Amino acid sequence: QSLILILALNNIPAMTGIAVVKHATLAWSVLTTITLVTGVMFVIWLGEQITEYGIGNGISLIILIGIIERLPEALWNIFQLVEKNHNFKPTVLFLIFITIVIFIITILVETAQRELPIHYTKKVIDQNIYNQQMSFLPIKIDQSGVMAIIFTVSVLAIPLTIAQIFPQLFFLGYPISKKILFFYSHMHNCYNIVYSILVIFFCYFYNLISFNPSDIAQHLRKCNGFIPGIRSGEQTRIYLKHIIDRLTLFGALFVSLITILPDYLRKIFNVPYLFSGTSFLITVGITLEIIAQIKSYYVMKNYENFMINSNFYIDKVKKYKRNDNAYKS
Repeated sequence: QSLILILALNNIPAMTGIAVVKHATLAWSVLTTITLVTGVMFVIWLGEQITEYGIGNGISLIILIGIIERLPEALWNIFQLVEKNHNFKPTVLFLIFITIVIFIITILVETAQRELPIHYTKKVIDQNIYNQQMSFLPIKIDQSGVMAIIFTVSVLAIPLTIAQIFPQLFFLGYPISKKILFFYSHMHNCYNIVYSILVIFFCYFYNLISFNPSDIAQHLRKCNGFIPGIRSGEQTRIYLKHIIDRLTLFGALFVSLITILPDYLRKIFNVPYLFSGTSFLITVGITLEIIAQIKSYYVMKNYENFMINSNFYIDKVKKYKRNDNAYKS
């Protein structure tokens, strides 16, 4: 990636038309490659240290901080825009209200899940009959989270990167690079349609990898579990696949809507500064993950204190019984 970035810097002109790198020597390329690779390895090491000694995933926290640190600058730019044009104040208040509503809806969707009831038949273990048990199989509406967006952005970045590295690329006399750059800069509706289709596709693709109905149906069959009204085996697999497909469709449509909504809001209200849908989902997802980690850590600490106190009282009871037996004897 460092070598590709160096090649792009050598070919991409600046805003004034002057080359970014005037004299791309071998020494400059080697120094730039070493600097970029060293920086990446340092960030990875720092993320591992945070994961080991902190709370949550270190790399996710670094990404979250990188997103949040741009928020004060964006708010300051909006404040300056309102100062220059006082008629813009109602629009800003309306956009803040929309952002809060989207934030609440995103949290509800990201934490929402469908709980399928699972019943277990009676078991006989060592001549003891255990009654029928009931539990739930949770299925999240948006299981892919931001992974579908990351895949989509990566795929869409490939032709743009090629067009930037080779701006004069032609195929049979057709200017491929110019058409690609025009597509990414002007044709917003077509780009958003392609973006939404890729997000929906990768949501299904990620769920296909992470959630296998056949394995779950087989596991339930081995554990004598079943969904009420559904036969175990093939019928359970078909039912689970039907549920997952419907939930995935809703989650994929929601994710694609959140990602393209800021572009249309910027167009409608003519606002140069607005939140990014991808950054928004990443922020909400990582924050919810950190909250879950803190809750689990708090429960674990309470459980350890409970076990320490219980062992203390058990030792006192044993000591009392020994003294009592010695007194009786």
